[in-house]
Amino acid sequence: MKKIFLLFVFSAVFISCGSSTKLVWKWILQSRCYAQPILDGNNVYIVSQKGEVVSGNIATGKKNWSIVVNGPILADPDFNQDTIFVSTQNGSVVALKKQDGAVFWTANYPEEAFTSPLTVVNEMLLAPSRTGTLYAFSTKDGHQLWKHEGNVKYNTKVIVKEPYLFIGGWNADFFCFRMDGSINWKFRASHRIVENALIYKNDLYFTAHDHYIYALDVPTGKLKWRFRADSDQPTELVRVNNELLVGSNDFLEILDPQTGNRIRRIKTPRIVDRLYSWNNKCVFVSTDVYIVDPKTGDIKVLIPRNGPYFKIAFGEQHFVVTDENTGVYGYSFDPKLQQKLSGTQ
Repeated sequence: MKKIFLLFVFSAVFISCGSSTKLVWKWILQSRCYAQPILDGNNVYIVSQKGEVVSGNIATGKKNWSIVVNGPILADPDFNQDTIFVSTQNGSVVALKKQDGAVFWTANYPEEAFTSPLTVVNEMLLAPSRTGTLYAFSTKDGHQLWKHEGNVKYNTKVIVKEPYLFIGGWNADFFCFRMDGSINWKFRASHRIVENALIYKNDLYFTAHDHYIYALDVPTGKLKWRFRADSDQPTELVRVNNELLVGSNDFLEILDPQTGNRIRRIKTPRIVDRLYSWNNKCVFVSTDVYIVDPKTGDIKVLIPRNGPYFKIAFGEQHFVVTDENTGVYGYSFDPKLQQKLSGTQ
């Protein structure tokens, strides 16, 4: 029996949520923050292009400490219980104590540039380089555990589903590594991969600069489906409830994760740059910050216009936003808004 799929295109309804969000604090850095803000409990960590690393309280903005490392930081940091790890554009990987920012260890690779997000898994720190080498360091002392060479360039973060590590690069290869750095499988897309992958259940999803969203089987790398988006550069994927969302020009595409079929699409007021999943809703940044109900297509302005905004990180009752200049903003939101956005009373 032939299946018929119904496509719904929502016309967005725009409502301001600004009255339920409050700007609590603001920092001005020495240079722009290109990396994702990192939240850890009550603390936020921000890095900048001039090598600043700043720790502060997410609720009040009071700074715990601030240091400058030797080199520009473009990559997202990562952390474990006691340490935050940063990497620089001139080839350094630095471990800092969370308590006071003191340098714990440094690994120097002057021939490299680390501009991709870092990943901590167990006692291993994974650092993809701009020359296409994936390094694994010991979180304890920074010595190199292994490396894999041969990609052209990495922009993306290593995604973990133990016992495997996953990353794609500019030569269109997507790798599944074992924890010791050996290759479990390799999949070839038709163009470069520059967005982070997503794992849901036993499937892996990623986008490439060839219009396509790919779904692969985690253990084997077998292609399960492809979906062709309108944009040749679809955004990173997020999952909201049991659906996949991806930005494609000025639309949000909502896909069935099992089949890759389009469930619905939502027209957005701007081209979608970055997507986040928060409170069973989708948040996207594109100059302004919007929150979308994927079920109804309603779009609300989450933050009053102070942008253009760049990246955002969510805590339980606060979130931190960076702009496209040197500003970092700490917002609180009304718990009633959280109930409303979650569909509860």
